Order: sequence, then C-alpha cells, then structure tokens
Amino acid sequence: MRVTGLLYVGLEVPSLDVGQQFYRQFGLEPVEQADSLTFRCVGRDQDQLVLGEGPAKRLAYIAFSVTQGSLPAFTRHLERHGVPLGDAPAGAPQGGIWLRDPEGTWVNLRDERPAAPRSFEAGAYNVGNSYDRIDKAQWLDVRDTRAGPRRLGHTLFFSADVFGMERFYVETLGLRVSDRITGRVSFLNCGTGDHHVFGFLPSSHRGLHHLSFEVSGIDEMAMGAQVMAAGGHRELAAARLRRPARCLVSDSASGIPSEPRAQVLNGPPYSFCNG
Repeated sequence: MRVTGLLYVGLEVPSLDVGQQFYRQFGLEPVEQADSLTFRCVGRDQDQLVLGEGPAKRLAYIAFSVTQGSLPAFTRHLERHGVPLGDAPAGAPQGGIWLRDPEGTWVNLRDERPAAPRSFEAGAYNVGNSYDRIDKAQWLDVRDTRAGPRRLGHTLFFSADVFGMERFYVETLGLRVSDRITGRVSFLNCGTGDHHVFGFLPSSHRGLHHLSFEVSGIDEMAMGAQVMAAGGHRELAAARLRRPARCLVSDSASGIPSEPRAQVLNGPPYSFCNG
C-alpha cells in the first residue's frame, strides 16, 4: 500500500485562454472539460495538467496513483493517522480519495496505473568513445523539430516546512526519500524508476515551483526552448521557462530507470548537481 506514480497537477489561473495558448505552444494537447481545461502529452492517454479558472494564480492539487486495490486500506490508514477525507475540489477530476496535506494542498489518490508514454526512435549521437553519427549533419534533421513532451516527469512545490512535508508524504503516503540538501530541498520517489517525481523547496508559503516534462532527447529540449523563446517566453535557463503563472516549466531528456538511493548532502547548493 503506497503511492506508485505521479499522475497530474491542478492549478488555478485567471485566464484559461492564456493558459491554453501557453501550453499548446509548449507542446501539450488541450482537452476541454465542463469547468476546467486538461492537458495531455501527445500519444499518452493520461491527464498531466488541469487548469481551473480562479481569481489568482495558485496551486490547487496533485494526484498520485496507488497500489491497485489499496484505496480501502489507504482510507483506514489515513483515518488511523487522523487525516480527514473530503470531496474533490470544484472542477477537479472525480474519483479516488481526496485529502489535504499539512499545508492545505489537496491530494488525490487514484486506483489506476500511469499510462505508458509514446515510444520514440532514439537519435544517433557522438559521445565519448562512441561515434554513432558519421558524415551526417544532425542539424538538418532537428531544425524543424518541435518539442513533444512524452510525460510529466516530476514536480517540485514550495513549502514553509520542507522536512515536515517530507515526513508527511513518506510516513503517511509511502513515498521515499531520494536525496535531500539539508535546509534547502527534498526529493521524493515512488520506487524503482525516476530519481524523483516530487519534492519540496523552502519558501514562506506553499506553492508550485516547477513542472518537468520528459522529451525524447537534448535536441528536442533545445528546439522546444527555441520555440518558446520565439513566442515571447525568453526567460530561459537550462531549457526552463517561466509560464504566465510565474512558476517554472522545464523539459528533461529521457533517462535510464534506476533504484534511487537516499543521500543527505549538507554542503552549499552548488555541491549538488541535478542531472
């Protein structure tokens, strides 16, 4: 009985039209609902981002998949820990069980498996002693490339109590610690696979720091950043860009699944390299 994957994040924004324009340009597919706007990655049958209209830009909720058939056990587990359950917020997807974390963010636990991302053909690269591309100008193949995010890889939230939130999500929901920089950041995973799918950074209050979407490779990452810059979103850093709601959205290249190992890093922030 534990969280097994990241499904989607819900945000409130003043204008759904502005949000749709931005995320369509970013490469996501919009799906209009009665009270919200849902976005999916091309070729993936799963909601990744849900926008609802509200007076201000704010984080609304996050959804995780859980071990199949475990929702009744989760309900009893949460009741034993004194965590009350509630109804889904207005405009949010129905189903599963809903609860609030200690800082008030709604959390949706759902009995479903994350959908597989679309497959892709890996490009040829010359790296180290491996020369897979000879007498071929790679830019001729990628110059018309448009970023097509394959899946929502991870998200980080702001928190006024980073390690209190870490404790709640680990002890109550079953996530695991991948790494932490004491006093600065905590990364959480769901088991074998991604280094982290979730985590927290310190701030004066809760909020969304960034969403990270996986793409097929570094060329697509760079070309996607170029498309967004051409559209007027020029605050770029390491293939990251600021969306209208002022959080970060980033692309990450596909990685190799591994078993995360928790580490505590106590040095200054530059001692930790996020690859």
